[in-house]
Amino acid sequence: MLEKIIFLGSCHWRNCFALITVSLLLLLSGCNSTYVKSDSDTDSNSVPASVFRNSLQYSNSTQDYNSKVNHTIFKLDFIHYIVTRNRNQGPIDLITLRRMVKNWNSVATSPKEIIKFKDYHFYRFASLSNNNSDCSRISSCHIDLTDVNILVKWMDFQVRKITHMPTNDRLAKSRVRILNPTNHNNLHKTLLMINSDPVGANLIQNAISYGTIIRVKELSGKHGYYNFTRNEIVIDPKILNYEFNMRYLVHELVHATNHTRNNSISEEVLSEIIGLSVQNRITNIPFEMNPYSMFVEHLLHSNYGSLPVTNNIQQSLGQTGITLQ
Repeated sequence: MLEKIIFLGSCHWRNCFALITVSLLLLLSGCNSTYVKSDSDTDSNSVPASVFRNSLQYSNSTQDYNSKVNHTIFKLDFIHYIVTRNRNQGPIDLITLRRMVKNWNSVATSPKEIIKFKDYHFYRFASLSNNNSDCSRISSCHIDLTDVNILVKWMDFQVRKITHMPTNDRLAKSRVRILNPTNHNNLHKTLLMINSDPVGANLIQNAISYGTIIRVKELSGKHGYYNFTRNEIVIDPKILNYEFNMRYLVHELVHATNHTRNNSISEEVLSEIIGLSVQNRITNIPFEMNPYSMFVEHLLHSNYGSLPVTNNIQQSLGQTGITLQ
């Protein structure tokens, strides 16, 4: 489970992402773009990075530059640059991308605009889709628009698109102790709070139906995990003492909807998103998040980066009664 989650203190991220997403979708759909003359005689179709920095200058003041994402090739403005380069000259290889980053940094006006290029970021980007089955230092791979499309989906994802099917709330409350065989008092209180939320109630009902149990155990700094083999959630007692930590238990309840052994980056991110959305409704103190940044940080994380990009988690949630659009 992700030990760190991104919280954004104001809603201007959504407006910024919506506008940038629209721009990217227009580019991906084949909309004609304005020709910009290059300063390079040998690269007549390239678009200088400064064009994108200037056209999206308003967004620089609103983006959270504390996020590591904004110093990588996954920076929103730079993605715009990648899209246009793809449309003009086709897929991008490692050498080309390294040169693009160098050009970008050469016109940077402040340290917060600098991109720190790392080869493995290229390999993660280029392997997002199935266009490169084995993208590594010993193989030839490229970033193309199918890779970018995966990122665009996360740019457009919003928590309000999570819906649910009605569940028998009274029945779930009467049976909630089934999940808590040791009758841990704080666990019971937390489960009742989660059960008061419609999406949380669906997750609890699923766990009860499939015989999942929850154990409380000291985890030395970790929040919790789901053991597929034993069909049990193990949770640290400290997170049960504070209502703003209940998202970690919801996160594991989302994992418990996946009745296979396969995990994915998408499953981890959706578990974070659903966990925080349930917590926000219960506490009535909403924390905002950025699904795109969350996805990229998982993608580049040492523990999660090796996972497949996606699996059948949305279908599993759908069978539980939770739909994400």
